[in-house]
This record gives sequence, structure tokens and C-alpha cells, in this order.
Amino acid sequence: MRHHLFYHESQLECSCSCNNKRYKEDGVTPVNTTTQIPLYQQLATFLNNKDSREQLLYRAKIEETRQLNVYRDVFDGDVYQSHKHLFGNNYDMAIALYIDGFNPTKRGSTSMVTFTAVIMNLPPNIRYKKEDMLQVFVTFGEIKPKNLFSYLLPTFQNLLTLEKH
Repeated sequence: MRHHLFYHESQLECSCSCNNKRYKEDGVTPVNTTTQIPLYQQLATFLNNKDSREQLLYRAKIEETRQLNVYRDVFDGDVYQSHKHLFGNNYDMAIALYIDGFNPTKRGSTSMVTFTAVIMNLPPNIRYKKEDMLQVFVTFGEIKPKNLFSYLLPTFQNLLTLEKH
């Protein structure tokens, strides 16, 4: 069973009421493992590509041609407009995070949860293409995770760090 992601070396069991153990009885073998490519590394790789950087300018260009009461994209909406002060330069990114859980088998004995990031600065015709979306993680197991936040915490910590710089 997988319920939680342990990401600190010193954490040996879950701090919630389930008391799941990190290791099997031998004390060495993890109960389960997963791999995450940190979102900040994926964003850095994306920014390293000249064509990708040029595509990111879509947000800045649409800002220049904004018309009152005309909604062409998320950047024309009230939520973005009330937060646009957070975007100090043309390469600052607006990121949408999506999470989805599903059963890939008919019996439903296995579940998968995906956590995907979409760079909203990209033009709408490409931002949802699979090659332009960033897969943060996929969990796979007998049941859905009970503490999904434990899987999300490293990504949220990375995003807070990126926001400050």
C-alpha cells in the first residue's frame, strides 16, 4: 500500500494516525519508491531552449494588445489582472497545476494519480500539447494515496523558492 511520500532521510514513519513505515522489516528496503523530476529543473530545461523562450513572450505580447471587456485568453481575466504585478519581466511564468486520479484497469484494483504543470505563457494552440506540458509525477499503486499533499509538498516548496527569485 502506498499512502505517503517520505522525502526527508530522517523520516522513518508517517506522522499521521496511520503510522505507515518507510522501510520494510529489514530496515533497509523501502516499502515503495517513486521518482520525481523537480519542476524547477524541468522549467530550467525549458528556458534553456531559445525557441521556448521566444514562445514565452506570448503573455507579454497579449498584454500589449489588451482591450477592455474582450476575453481572448486567461490573461484578460480578472484573476490574472489582479495578480499581474507579480510578473516583473516578460519571462516570468504563470503556471497552472492539474491533478487527476483514475483507475487504469477495469477492476479498479490499481490507481494512478498524475500531477501536471502547464505553462500558461505559451500560446493557447500549443500550451496543452503533450510535449509542452510538464509531468511532475505519476503515482501508481493498489489504492490512491491517502496523503496526496506529501507528494505535492516538494513541488510547492520549489515554486515558493522560484517565486522569490
